[in-house]
Amino acid sequence: MAASTLEEIILLPTVLKVLESCAQVDSLGFLIGSASRKTCTVIGSWACRLQKFVSLTDQLREIQALLPAGRYICGVYFGWDKALDESDVKHFCYKHLTAAFQEVSGHDALYVVPVISITGIKQRHVFQYDIRCGELSSPAACRLAETDDAGAEVVFRIRGRVHLSFELAANVVETIKNIGKGIHYLKKVVSSDVAAYRLLGSRTILQKNVDCGALYTSEILAAMQEENAKKDGKKKSTERIEEVTVHLLLQTTGSTAACGTLSCVPVIQLEIKPYTAVTHQLPIDAVAMVADTEPAARIPAILGEAVCRQLEAMELCFRKFHQDVHRSLPRPYHFRPSGMLHFVTAIYPDCVQDADLESYRRDLHERFCLPLDRPLFRRGNAHLFAADRTTAGYLLNTHDGLPSSGVAGGRQYVVQGAYAYHHYMQDRVDDDGWGCAYRSLQTICSWFHHQGYTGAAVPTHKQIQQALVDVGDKPANFVGSRQWIGSNEVSFVLDHILGVTSKILFVNAGSEIGNKARELAVHFQTQGTPIMIGGGVLAHTILGVDWNDSTGEVKFLILDPHYTGGEDLKVIQTKGWCGWKAVEFWDQTAYYNMCMPQRPAAI
Repeated sequence: MAASTLEEIILLPTVLKVLESCAQVDSLGFLIGSASRKTCTVIGSWACRLQKFVSLTDQLREIQALLPAGRYICGVYFGWDKALDESDVKHFCYKHLTAAFQEVSGHDALYVVPVISITGIKQRHVFQYDIRCGELSSPAACRLAETDDAGAEVVFRIRGRVHLSFELAANVVETIKNIGKGIHYLKKVVSSDVAAYRLLGSRTILQKNVDCGALYTSEILAAMQEENAKKDGKKKSTERIEEVTVHLLLQTTGSTAACGTLSCVPVIQLEIKPYTAVTHQLPIDAVAMVADTEPAARIPAILGEAVCRQLEAMELCFRKFHQDVHRSLPRPYHFRPSGMLHFVTAIYPDCVQDADLESYRRDLHERFCLPLDRPLFRRGNAHLFAADRTTAGYLLNTHDGLPSSGVAGGRQYVVQGAYAYHHYMQDRVDDDGWGCAYRSLQTICSWFHHQGYTGAAVPTHKQIQQALVDVGDKPANFVGSRQWIGSNEVSFVLDHILGVTSKILFVNAGSEIGNKARELAVHFQTQGTPIMIGGGVLAHTILGVDWNDSTGEVKFLILDPHYTGGEDLKVIQTKGWCGWKAVEFWDQTAYYNMCMPQRPAAI
């Protein structure tokens, strides 16, 4: 959407904080926006590299390929260290922006935000720059939002495969050119009327230039809910759909497909030479953000844009990692780190390990102004969509969707990232009555695995026992036994197997655990790891706290490893196996130890 058609720009609080903390004098960055009818909401930023050998045009193409459809570059910000003069701003825009944005289609006007003296942003410091005529003006309206709400949207996840064919030339340069031609052809196909999108779990198929009536996104999804309810013989759900998976289909027969073929007799020229053909089935996994109020007729074009952006990103991946283009597939991974208000889709080649991608990930951290002491873009950090919540028989992030804890005026501090729920009787191991601490440890290990800190599998009971023997904590006959372990043993195993250090927090009685709310809150803020707590004859996993620091009221988010049933999330949540517990949950007279794993500093 062109900025010139918008009536209002909204700046979200999180974006303002990032700009104020990351913008330096003479710095330049892009603003990431979400457009809805006449409003543009600024939801993110991207710090540009200002080295002479990195063009702004290439960076613009790079960031657009990383973003889902429905998100676009709506403007720029730059650091300013002197009194604001509009002529200086206009000159800056003409010098740095005009050429770059004219080369990349889809931009008529931009919002320009000078960060004055790196002290803050005020309404009068937001301008609109017309790329076509080079004029600078103030936007019609600009307001600072009180919350980070970007409006009601649905996440459409487009999945499928497309066939990329190209000639493997004698040199890399020619091969990359051939790949570019193949990608260009695929983008042309996806942008045409032959592309269609089938909503998973529904008979609904969306296709360009096919009449959808005067329907909106919300009505399409409501019809899908009604269809599923009739099919299952159940009452229609009243829950709002937030994620939809759609399958990419390409029509190969009929008049629509025929329109894209040659309408004349081809002239065949025969050239005899060695020719090596390569065909890849590119795995499409793209994301589009669609407003509830978006007309349904517009959805196919938005989904097509998402796929085209991903194809563009795959071409960039082939260029960056060109050593094994004939063997390695570029694969998409979606990320949404804590505090980031939009998805980022990175493309990693199958043949390159996480360790060899560190410099690229570091660059992403710096561009998005993210911490440099923890991995956020490793494969293990990939966002968990609803369809991904169960892997290898384990439920992931069982606390998602729980009702409020009920703490009045409380603030929640919870585990950061994904973990798997490990509990009694899993893995064909009958550990009912003795394995609760083992299961809590396995949940913690799964957290480090899902965050990308380790590629090692979650240890079994025997591997845990062997580790304690190896470090000299237990005798050899401990392996294969049914003996309990406690928080100290959990810390020994984490250190031995993963190289992770832990803090041990001691509490004299369960009645005093509420006094440790501040320490637990700080832990979840800074470390974000699950905590194993052992006391009496029981062990549990603490996933968070909801704490009012004025009244002292606190509740604990507990994951109970003593559950012996199947992987039924509804049962686990409604029966309290994962839920908020008051201080009375703890044995009031037993002493407790908490094992609080610390994040290693890494990217």
